[in-house]
Amino acid sequence: ELSRNCLGQLSRAELLPLAEANFRAIRFDRLKREDLASALGSEGGGGLAARTQPCSLGACDAFLSHSWHDPEAPKWAALCSWARRFEAEEGRPPTLWLDRACIDQSRIADSLPCLPVFVAGCKTLLVLAGPTYASRLWCVMELFTFMAMSADSHRICVVPLAAGESEGARREARQQLLASFDRFDAAHARCFLPQDRAALLSVIESTLQLDEFNRWVRSVFRERSRRTSGASANRFAVPFEPSEEPSQLLEPSELEPAGEPPGSGSDEVV
Repeated sequence: ELSRNCLGQLSRAELLPLAEANFRAIRFDRLKREDLASALGSEGGGGLAARTQPCSLGACDAFLSHSWHDPEAPKWAALCSWARRFEAEEGRPPTLWLDRACIDQSRIADSLPCLPVFVAGCKTLLVLAGPTYASRLWCVMELFTFMAMSADSHRICVVPLAAGESEGARREARQQLLASFDRFDAAHARCFLPQDRAALLSVIESTLQLDEFNRWVRSVFRERSRRTSGASANRFAVPFEPSEEPSQLLEPSELEPAGEPPGSGSDEVV
């Protein structure tokens, strides 16, 4: 099992009840831009956790995968755009799994074995892929775990975060970002803790050859990326507060066609 190989030695019979008891989600309208910043806001982790709610496995709308090393402004704007599209279609704000909010920050190690179940318990993997995303092995592991648990790449949405002051600058930034995805190599991806990096690479190599894994990640980045529509959606500077009406959010974007992974059989701050 992925959980046993990667993050612990719990049996399936032990893991599922633990994951069910600890699975939580946060509604989008309870999030703030500062919640995506690398440093905790004035509330601290406890204040963010207090805004979450218990959630049934399979009922959370999206697992939010991003790098805490990327700036919060473009991540927040992209999330607002995605949330507006969701609310327009579903008539309600989406529920999200965000590591800092949904994992007890005082007992992180106890929750990590549940991560594959938490990932599988979400309907969509929403990847906010900024400049450092592909260089963080925990981030890519979330992508890999979702695919291993669901085997459905159509449920993955990759949003490249390319900011700039002009349309030309944004276009160039996006091309550079996509080029960095095409150069992805797990051997060069980093973790805050060296032991985490060794453990994650070991799990990957127990399932796929590293070269095959690299090719799969590159294809997911390329084929599941989506273009943001309109200049304002790319500026990542549109002011927004969760209390505002949906009409004040960014314009939605369209998904590009999907591809399938080979073989079918978060970053460090969690």
